[in-house]
Amino acid sequence: MFINTFLKILFLSISLRQGAVYAARFYCSQKVFHPGDLIMVHLIKEDRDSTLRVTENKQERRLYPYSSRACHRNHYFFFTGFDIKYYPSQVTYKIYSAAGCRTIIKHLQPVSIAAGKVKLKRTQKKKLAAATRRNRKLAMAENKFFHNFFSNESTNIYWEGGFIQPVAVCRLSSAYGKLRTYSTGRKSYHRGVDYAAPTGTSVRAVNRGRVVYAGRKRMRGRIIVIDHGGNLFTTYWHLNNILVQTGSIVEKGAAIGTVGETGLASGPHLHFGVRILSMPVNGEMLWQLDIDN
Repeated sequence: MFINTFLKILFLSISLRQGAVYAARFYCSQKVFHPGDLIMVHLIKEDRDSTLRVTENKQERRLYPYSSRACHRNHYFFFTGFDIKYYPSQVTYKIYSAAGCRTIIKHLQPVSIAAGKVKLKRTQKKKLAAATRRNRKLAMAENKFFHNFFSNESTNIYWEGGFIQPVAVCRLSSAYGKLRTYSTGRKSYHRGVDYAAPTGTSVRAVNRGRVVYAGRKRMRGRIIVIDHGGNLFTTYWHLNNILVQTGSIVEKGAAIGTVGETGLASGPHLHFGVRILSMPVNGEMLWQLDIDN
């Protein structure tokens, strides 16, 4: 018995030294990280009885079961991402287990940000100018209001399989990360994706989830916020109509509202956003994820 134990310890120490055996296999949806990317980290436990802990730049990350299928019994995931403007130069992952600690370093590659001007109608220009001068507190209050939703770590998983686009037929009118200069001179990074479509066009849930907010705000107009679980939230702004209620469970592809121009909008469109906790990331990467159903 002593000899068997000694041989196991010797084999483990050699394996760790050579980097040949790890407690978990580590995969990322992106080989190269960029600011604004939506990233899915996938871990597969090699030892069913081992306990895994993962930190991202010294912050503990919660691991979620990948799915309820038997073939995914030892598969775990978490979503992550980094702001388009404020981001670290590198990301250090540490995977802790009974076998030791494995370190993985990813470097963020900056991206060139496209600039553009946003032309507004006279009435919209006046509306925006007034908002810039008088409604700063209102905007901050709305940001704080929604931050309270996004900062609460999810405990459930609602989403199932791959994600779909929120509007079936539309035109991309403003991409994520675009540096926009308004007619009033105000500049801002676009932290969502705008899809232009006629008023009344159906807006659908990109995946199964729980509606955590369905209501109206002065700046964002009629809004829906869906919690898909795993700290992933999707937001739908400027809606003309809301077809769901707060607290309801919606299925993937279900009609949840219609395109409009409520709130501070220059025309009928859907402002679609994705949040990983409170971090806004590129929503168009959501349906590009290679998710095994």
